[in-house]
Amino acid sequence: MVKNVQDNFDNLIEYKLYRNVRDLIHPSISKRNISDYKIILNDVLLPVRVFYPKKVSNMKKVIIYIPGDGKVTDSYGKYTEISKDLALKTNRCIITVDYFEKGIKYPDTIDKIYELVLYLYQKLHEIEIADEDIILVGDSFGANLVNAMNIKFIEDGYDYIKKCVLFYPMISMNYEEDLYESYEANTKFDLLTMNTCKKFIKDYGNSDDSLVKVLNYNKLDKFPNFMIITGDIDPLRDEGKDFYDHLNNKNNVYYNLESNTHGFLKYIHTMKDDVYQAMIDFMDKEG
Repeated sequence: MVKNVQDNFDNLIEYKLYRNVRDLIHPSISKRNISDYKIILNDVLLPVRVFYPKKVSNMKKVIIYIPGDGKVTDSYGKYTEISKDLALKTNRCIITVDYFEKGIKYPDTIDKIYELVLYLYQKLHEIEIADEDIILVGDSFGANLVNAMNIKFIEDGYDYIKKCVLFYPMISMNYEEDLYESYEANTKFDLLTMNTCKKFIKDYGNSDDSLVKVLNYNKLDKFPNFMIITGDIDPLRDEGKDFYDHLNNKNNVYYNLESNTHGFLKYIHTMKDDVYQAMIDFMDKEG
């Protein structure tokens, strides 16, 4: 069964109704090395796009990627090139969550993605992919959603998430006062402004809930290992570093990429090979 939908890439694609996770990880590869699925949970169709590296035989390593909203950096829903590049450079299967179709609202977006991510972890277990080989990745607002997933998993008693990689994460979700120094210094270099952040938070649903403002969460010591990658001239640089400091985990990694602004993943050439290698080393490291 196939359902045609208008996606966020301004073209018509076909989402195949998902049947078996083994088919998702070990597909009949198309020329694009991309497959489109809709997973049915509680009568709701949840789109995912799956991106494959060049070698897919015996694929045992997976990234679940929650992309950022992207409206500020003119990359709304345009995560194809980012996902393809991540698949090729990390040699992992990328399952990208497409949560854009019906808009972004708190807490509906969190609840929908949580059901999907939990389902993916449990189904990947069934084909013997270990938690350590499933990495949760997010950028910008997608990184905020990754943190929400960690809180939901902890509160519901699931010890599945072992490692996360966050690119230029939205952490504070507070752009009214007490701004980080990087916000004051770097907005002149960036499309990300005070007004765009305020509007985004207002539209999403302003809340002090730790699911939105992770620094309000009182169990950060239970968070898994993190790699946090920021751009040196990103207004959000300092809040990414502050989150790293709050986690206070010796196994965590902080990487600041020089001369890069918010949303640098959109510009693939700015993502240097040494950053990819650091990411691979972090994902592959035991413990």
